[in-house]
Amino acid sequence: MIRLNLFDDAGKAFEKASQIDPSCARAYQAPELIRIEKARSKGEKLFKDAKDAAAKKLFLTAVESLEHALELVPREITWMRFLADLCLRIGEITRAGELLSKVRVSNPGDFWVNFQLARVYEFEEKPQLALELLSSTLKDHPKEIEAHIMLLRLKRAQIPKDRLDKELITSFILKSRSDFLKMPKSEPLPLLVDGFTHYLLGGFSKFQAESLKKAEECFEEALSRFQDSIWAHRGLSLVFRVRGDFKLASKHIHEIVKLSSDPCLLYSLARFCENFQNFGEAKKYYASLRNLFPENGAFRKKVIEMIGREPAEGNKNPLLDFLTNCQETLRSTPNHVWTLFDVAFAQSLFAHGSQQKDEWNKRSMLTWNKVISQPDSPPWAWWNLIAAQRNSLKAGAERNRILNQHLSTCEKLVRDFPNVAEAHLALGESYLAFNDLAQTDKAVKHLEIAAFLEPESAEILHVLALSNRALGKSIRVDAIRDNMILLEPEFSARF
Repeated sequence: MIRLNLFDDAGKAFEKASQIDPSCARAYQAPELIRIEKARSKGEKLFKDAKDAAAKKLFLTAVESLEHALELVPREITWMRFLADLCLRIGEITRAGELLSKVRVSNPGDFWVNFQLARVYEFEEKPQLALELLSSTLKDHPKEIEAHIMLLRLKRAQIPKDRLDKELITSFILKSRSDFLKMPKSEPLPLLVDGFTHYLLGGFSKFQAESLKKAEECFEEALSRFQDSIWAHRGLSLVFRVRGDFKLASKHIHEIVKLSSDPCLLYSLARFCENFQNFGEAKKYYASLRNLFPENGAFRKKVIEMIGREPAEGNKNPLLDFLTNCQETLRSTPNHVWTLFDVAFAQSLFAHGSQQKDEWNKRSMLTWNKVISQPDSPPWAWWNLIAAQRNSLKAGAERNRILNQHLSTCEKLVRDFPNVAEAHLALGESYLAFNDLAQTDKAVKHLEIAAFLEPESAEILHVLALSNRALGKSIRVDAIRDNMILLEPEFSARF
């Protein structure tokens, strides 16, 4: 009966058993057994509800259901692990760390748990704990290349610049090779780790040329033996980016995109083209992402930005032509929210570079307000409306009043879209707009969450680095730079 969730009937049956045989100890234990099983049954229902809510992106509802389920059955590891995953996805990183630590006690061999906990430690500025955890984890999971690279990055951050020499890099190489002695020769990992060791430790030092050459040799050998190695292509693309060789870097990034189905890699290709001022190609890849994810305003923005940066041909202005086409579309569908979005953002771009700045600002503000008045208005409309308002504000009490309104709006959007890095970025930038160190300190907390949610975003890292530099946190700036050289090394010198 208990297995069928017939708890009341089970209670009556046990009570009858105790009347028939007063010495039956099992019958007297029944209330506690029923209580435990009843709690588990409710917990399992809540767990199912949480999974359904998470699938619909109702993350806060899912978290609430799981928290309640764990109150009923506190030691259910599967539920705890799922809750930790949800907390990571919505930026509740401290809570995620608490849960991951508990899960790890029960299952110390779970790589995902250990790797995510190491990320949490780094977020909490506990690099030594992250380093120790990764070192122990890699003993059980030596083939996890991302963990090796993160470990190298953390070790690099602990080495004073005046101690970084060839002998130190050689010692790192010898140590890693000794760890890989038992690994089959059919594995590319030893060559990849050697390559990233040369790249990370020496690629930005006084012996850069030699280190990059050795890194290139390692990655080339890995590629000659393992032709489909995405990480070998990635390593080579980074080496060529540092050297400023657009053609060869582009070749390897294109290979990465071909070998993977991850759309984030297409974004990396678009960013690469943008950074090297190949705006036509960048527009093409951003447009592909916009078509794949039509409800994502970030990709639409990038397409329009690239149009605005394309060189004019004769009397033609590509951005003005784009704006004219959008306005033509609006004549047949005047309330199409994404066409209005495109018009508003194009007008905002015109305001930046036009002599008629005030006029274009007024136009863009009118259009942004029309976008947010639509019933299916996307959150990106609010974030861009706020940015447009902020750019047109003048010093004074009125400015502070509007900036405080921005904070309130962004805080609400963070509650509504906790899993979207753009929400946390917008809130951080709203604090930065006050140009006050106390507010900058608050901004950094939200920018750190945005960077955690989107670790591949060099744009977020750039804002975060500049904010930390304003606060005098040079160690944190150096750590972000170490991250940047694995993403967009051509910009690592910016800060």
